[in-house]
Amino acid sequence: MQSTLIDDATLDKVANLTQGIGAVYSGLGPDSRVLVNKARKSAQKYRAVYNEYPPTKILVSEIANVMQEFTQVYFFFGVGDPQMAVVC
Repeated sequence: MQSTLIDDATLDKVANLTQGIGAVYSGLGPDSRVLVNKARKSAQKYRAVYNEYPPTKILVSEIANVMQEFTQVYFFFGVGDPQMAVVC
């Protein structure tokens, strides 16, 4: 993300998932990093099999599955309850 309109000091809650897909999040950083890392690993696995970056729908589904698992199994999602938006 190179632009004169972007202040790099303010990009602490923006993450690149793949070459064309990024995510913005709120809440505590460590809780959101779990979701970002899961999405990145899912993208790597998809690329290894299909030799292309995954559609946004695949990554959103992976993030939603992790959040749902924490909600059902542990009855809460961490301390920070992160919110995430995936954009392409």
